[in-house]
Amino acid sequence: MKHAFMFTSLVLFIFSTHAYAADAVTEDVAGKTTYNGLCIACHGSGLPGIPQLGDTAAWAPRIEQGNDTLYKHSISGYTGSSGMPMPAKGGNPDLSDDEVKAAVDYMVANSQGTAAATSTGDTATAANANVAGKTTYDSICVTCHSSGLPGVPQLGDAAEWAPRIEQGNDTLYKHAISGYTGSAGMPMPAKGGNPDLSDDEVKAAVDYMVTNSQAGSTVASSQITPAGNDKTK
Repeated sequence: MKHAFMFTSLVLFIFSTHAYAADAVTEDVAGKTTYNGLCIACHGSGLPGIPQLGDTAAWAPRIEQGNDTLYKHSISGYTGSSGMPMPAKGGNPDLSDDEVKAAVDYMVANSQGTAAATSTGDTATAANANVAGKTTYDSICVTCHSSGLPGVPQLGDAAEWAPRIEQGNDTLYKHAISGYTGSAGMPMPAKGGNPDLSDDEVKAAVDYMVTNSQAGSTVASSQITPAGNDKTK
């Protein structure tokens, strides 16, 4: 009788352990799905002032605040000391609170201690993960930002982009959405000359160019044709 009781207890323990593990894996998958579908645009792109997935130093003080605080900031929105705003639910109001919390859990789990090593594959592809931004860039921005026009910062040119990036994303967004003429005298038309673009599409394109135009970017400078170097002329 005693052996039967012990066997039953062991079976129940094993079953409960597997059930808990299955729930944890499901939660992790849900968090990664939300991260890859939205959060990666900022938390995996190298944007300054935003904790990147796997960066333990950047995440440590945030993790110390506790998950409840991180959940609140992610769900309701927050602007920290760096001045970079975290939009409510990453800018997607259709996400449920649980989906946002799962994404936070995924980022926290992969940005502390040894867990950070497991996120290498995610961060390695982050530079080109902004699909929406790349789509807008390829459809219109490429005309000026990858043609070698003088006075226009070219995609992948870290030296040209550095002083612009220092102005902050809000300024870059404003210039790209409303139009701007810089010291070089080259006008940047509002929304690249396409008024049908939404503000979010323009911002995504700006994020894509910033991500791929910082030191260490994988975008090859050889893709850019310097002005005046067209050998066909």
